[in-house]
This record gives sequence, C-alpha cells and structure tokens, in this order.
Amino acid sequence: MLDNKKVGDFISSCRKEKDLTQQQLGEILGVSDKAVSKWETGRSIPDVTILELLCNTLGISVGEFFAGEEIAAEEYDKTVEKQLLSALALDKLWIFQVAVYILEFSALTFMLLPIMRTDRLLPSLDPINVICWLMMIAAGLGSFLLDKYLPFKLYRRSNVAIEVSHGIISFLLIISVNIVKMYRYGLEIFWNSRLSPSYFLIIILICLLIVIYPKMALAKDRRRQAEKEELKIR
Repeated sequence: MLDNKKVGDFISSCRKEKDLTQQQLGEILGVSDKAVSKWETGRSIPDVTILELLCNTLGISVGEFFAGEEIAAEEYDKTVEKQLLSALALDKLWIFQVAVYILEFSALTFMLLPIMRTDRLLPSLDPINVICWLMMIAAGLGSFLLDKYLPFKLYRRSNVAIEVSHGIISFLLIISVNIVKMYRYGLEIFWNSRLSPSYFLIIILICLLIVIYPKMALAKDRRRQAEKEELKIR
C-alpha cells in the first residue's frame, strides 16, 4: 500500500527546497495550510484532482510522488510500475480484466448471432447481420485496445477464477448458439444420433476440461512470474 508517512516527508522536503511555506503551497493548490500539514504528517494524502498541479509545483513526477522519493531516470519505469501497483487494490486490476472480457464476450456474441439466424452454411448480407458484424468489430477492437494499453497485464490475467470463467463462458457461448441453431432449423444431428444425450454431455464436459486446465495453468504461471519479479500484489 501507499506509505503515507514517506510520501508526506517527501512533500515536506520538496516544499522546503522550493522555499514555500505550507500556506503558500496551499494557496497555489486551493487548499488550506492545515490540509498541507496533514499531508506532510501522513494523516491524509492529496486529492487526485490536484495531484498533477502539486507535482508540477514541487518539480517532481507523479511516479516520484507515489514512491515518496526521487527516482533515477534509468529506474523510473520499473519504480513507477511498482508504486502504482501498490497503490491499486488487487480487485481493481481484476475489474479491468473483467471489462476486457465483457467486450470479448460481446464481440463473440455478435459474431455468432448471424450464424444462428440462418439455416445456410454462411449468413446473408442482410441489414441485421451487417449491424451485428459492425458491432462485433467495434467490441473486438475495444477489447484489443483495452487489453493492450491498460497497465499490469500480467496481474490482470493472474486470477484463476476469472480466467477459468472466461474459458467456460466462451466455450458455452459457442456450444449453446450452435445447439440452438441445430434445433431451430431441424439439423437433428444429436437427435438422430445413436449416441445417448449422456454421451454428448460427457463429451462437452471433456471439452470443458480441455479449455479449463490451460487457463488455470496459465493464470498460476503468471502469478509465479509476478512473484519472481517481486512486484507483490497486496
């Protein structure tokens, strides 16, 4: 977690280097000198809305603010990553990844809907299908960009429950849509088969296990990588 006392001492030191009193710094930031005093004693931290102005006034970077110390240029990226990670709750990182996966599910659903609506091998270019494909592209692009530019991908994808759920939901979406299509358009592959429904259920469960195990193993491996890098999730 963020070390309020260390950050407060750093604010105090930087303020004095700039030859500013607590009152002067407070006037620049639009807060009282008592608020500045609370920051410097570690009883509170500056509001995020004035963080940029505070850093600019003190001549420090946001990363240095979180670290509570000056950071050498060559160490900046790694130190900033560690401090931001410690300042964020773990569930916040997972929420980011859930948002990515929701967009993925949306893209997959829009891709499958035109397939479900037709009894032919390939869907037609009717307006509804075109809209679905456009929505699929938008959701897929949104998912890709979020996953690419959101920080801490290693941590976001290290939650076993979320990763396994992602695999299960993706698999069930594909299976259910195709079963609905077969039932709706009389493609009675299952119904006319000599295999009983229980066998098909077993096959589906086996396929689920094939999906689940790699997702679980990869999530655990990412967690181990995080521990090796000493970027602890708290």
